Amino acid sequence: MKLRTKFLLSLLLLTTGLTGASLFIVRRSVRLHAREELSRELENSAVTLRDFQTRRERSAERSAELLADVPLLKAMMVTHDPATIQDASADIWRSAGADLFVLADPAGKMMAFDNNGRRLSREAVEARLASAEAAQPGWWSVDGRLYQVFYHSIDSGSSSERNSVGALVVGYELSPLLAQQISNIADGPVAFRSGGKLVVSTLETRQAAELEVDSHLRPGHGPQQVKLGGEAFVANAFQLSPRSSDVELIVLKSYDRATVFIERMNRLIVAVGVAAVLLGAAFVFFISHTFTRPLGDLVTGVRALSKGDFSFPLKNGGNDEVAELTSAFDRMRLSLQQSQQRMVTSARLEAVGQLAGGVAHDFNNLITIIKGYSDLLLCELEPSDPGVKYAEEVRKAGDRAASLTRQLLAFSRRQVLQPQAVDLNLVVSNLHNMLKVLIGEHIEIVTNPAAGLPKVMADPGQVEQVIMNLAVNARDAMPNGGKIEVRTATIEVDEAMAAAREVQPRRYVRLSVADTGCGMDEATLKQIFQPFFTTKEVGKGTGLGLAIVYGVIKQSGGFVDVESEVGKGSTFHVCLPELTVDLAAAGQSQDQRKSQAGTESILVVEDEAGLRSMVRETLSQRGYRVLEARNGEEALRVFAEQGNNIDLLLMDVVMPKGSGLDVAEQLRAHTPKILLMSGYTDRINEIEESKFHLLHKPFAPDTLAQRIREVLDKKSAAARGGQ
Repeated sequence: MKLRTKFLLSLLLLTTGLTGASLFIVRRSVRLHAREELSRELENSAVTLRDFQTRRERSAERSAELLADVPLLKAMMVTHDPATIQDASADIWRSAGADLFVLADPAGKMMAFDNNGRRLSREAVEARLASAEAAQPGWWSVDGRLYQVFYHSIDSGSSSERNSVGALVVGYELSPLLAQQISNIADGPVAFRSGGKLVVSTLETRQAAELEVDSHLRPGHGPQQVKLGGEAFVANAFQLSPRSSDVELIVLKSYDRATVFIERMNRLIVAVGVAAVLLGAAFVFFISHTFTRPLGDLVTGVRALSKGDFSFPLKNGGNDEVAELTSAFDRMRLSLQQSQQRMVTSARLEAVGQLAGGVAHDFNNLITIIKGYSDLLLCELEPSDPGVKYAEEVRKAGDRAASLTRQLLAFSRRQVLQPQAVDLNLVVSNLHNMLKVLIGEHIEIVTNPAAGLPKVMADPGQVEQVIMNLAVNARDAMPNGGKIEVRTATIEVDEAMAAAREVQPRRYVRLSVADTGCGMDEATLKQIFQPFFTTKEVGKGTGLGLAIVYGVIKQSGGFVDVESEVGKGSTFHVCLPELTVDLAAAGQSQDQRKSQAGTESILVVEDEAGLRSMVRETLSQRGYRVLEARNGEEALRVFAEQGNNIDLLLMDVVMPKGSGLDVAEQLRAHTPKILLMSGYTDRINEIEESKFHLLHKPFAPDTLAQRIREVLDKKSAAARGGQ
């Protein structure tokens, strides 16, 4: 206890002494600096004002010289008639812009006079005109007013024989307006003094009266400190014009205003000193407890971490080195815990993805068989046969199963892209039940499809992925429940709107996903489509969902708009170009023009017996000679035996004992005709780079026959370079 008391007293004395010394040093230094700064400003102001006055005098002298050379003025002066000269000179003095205008004959008698409305007696002006210094530029004091005058002789005749016909005097009053202008230039109050008396100033009345009786402030003495009306100033006096020592200009800078912040700083330093004393006292009493407890907690946490307990929290209650070390260990613990969770989650997702992909692959084969045989059955039946209705229902069920397969592949991200005509209303309708399960019962899902909605050209699986991503984001923005509305519409995009979004001006189909969640501010809206940007907690979002949405829609020629307000929810508008061509009708017309039959030999390589049988039946009906193989090894053996007689290889990509892609690479040099089949594959990039032809599963018999005909009809050279 005694040690704490001694330490507290020592800290108190030390803090008080340092605070007092700091206050004294800062106060003195700032005042000296302020005075030096004001003195420099006054010197700069003096230079600026002298330059201003010099330019003003030159302008006035030039104006007087130009007026004296006016022919009309010379002609008037020759008349020596004061009345004529007075009347005729009115326009001239108005153009001069002077406050005092005098015309005199060579003997000095005033012939014309005007004072610009000021109440000046003619006798006073004549008295100044008759004085000895009248013929020199300078300052006239007339009836309590101070004028700077400029004299110029009016001569007539040639340059060699010039005769004086009179004199011109123009004067400019030292007015309060001029004083205010000079004050603005000097950035401080100014005063003009003549003959020891203050003529005009921008000071307050009391301050001006005190300045007038101050006899210490004289030109050439440099900046001096004066007190006027209870306010301290730094002032400097200098002659306004080198031609006259009688008129002085005094420029002032307020010293009190320049140093007013010192008092605030003094109070701040005192407050800081008191706070330092109090905090020091508290630190002394609690130092032992606050220093040893964090160390003990840190040791306990490190021991738990060494045993693999990543959930043990490390307590941190300070800002010292021990606290920093504790924070570092706690961040390491959280990082290890999150890494472990991500690894588990990633492994689970990978396993589920592989399972979904495998199921979808086998299911695609079954769907192809179902769709193929239903189409073959429909071709065999007469339209009036009752079995047509049953076959059509089977085909519809196959189409719905194909849609479910696409959803599974979209989830596992193993989908082969298939751009086609898509009805967004149908996509939303098919996803409705899945979204209910995905979103949860605490959120209401409402769909509002537009009637007569045109189709768009896109990959249905990608569109479904976009909708699911937006729905999941909407769900995360409403942890306490809310409402998601999915609606469709059409919009016209004009040139200005299209240029802003880097798309073509045309009609677009819009799919909107709106929620009643927390919304987003402007800063968040600017970054939402950037990869890896997320507003979710660490470990709860990758930041790739909206980036994928943006990329998918841009790749399909569309754009994404966002409307959001904090506390009022968000709306994402996905816009895709309207499909103006009926692809089904066009394809049907093309099919009618093209024959799907042929006599070539085709090697079908497929491990699914039912699918292989359906393909064989389809091609045999159209006249083709069909050979079969169950896997890659068997395909190579058959090709070795019948290679010269084989015109095309039709192979599944995913097979046992050698994939279709590997077999195709081996046989590329021997035959240019290769068509791969796949509903999903991890090697889609390799297929695109190899430029082999690809047929997407599930497919209809007509689609298979048409695709085979297209590949066979291509020239060999083109096929070798474009497979």
